[in-house]
Amino acid sequence: VSAALLGYFSIMAIAGKLFFGYLSDRVTKEYIMVFAISIMAAGFFMLNTFSATGFLLNAFALIAGFGFGGAFTLIQVWVAGIYCGKSYGSVLGIVIMVDELAGSAGAIALGTLRKMSGSFKSGLDLMLVLCAVAILCAVLVRRSKSSAGNARLFKRPG
Repeated sequence: VSAALLGYFSIMAIAGKLFFGYLSDRVTKEYIMVFAISIMAAGFFMLNTFSATGFLLNAFALIAGFGFGGAFTLIQVWVAGIYCGKSYGSVLGIVIMVDELAGSAGAIALGTLRKMSGSFKSGLDLMLVLCAVAILCAVLVRRSKSSAGNARLFKRPG
């Protein structure tokens, strides 16, 4: 069961990367980032709210994986849009390192919370709070004046 869930999550993460990458070329990245994180949060909310069944676990893996794939891809695209230029490689390297460290710390925190409480509920609560913080950060990120002035919900082709 665990291997199947990991497989579903991974397949949907790939689909999320492709879908949100495509969408980010057509719609303002800030909106797409909020959308991807919201989808991921919806998966955590479902898992946290309803009793765990095989169907729910599969739905969680599909929904959260799709949102995760989109958010992961958009972070890199977003950094490129904000910090393009000479320091882009350094900034992206730091962002990806922090992302990977946070992911590792999250797995450790989830396991610790599970051992302390006997349930995954507190860990899922934490994930929902972190998704809310991520959405707030996505909304508040400041862009350079040149890119902020050119922001539109839908971009013109060309």
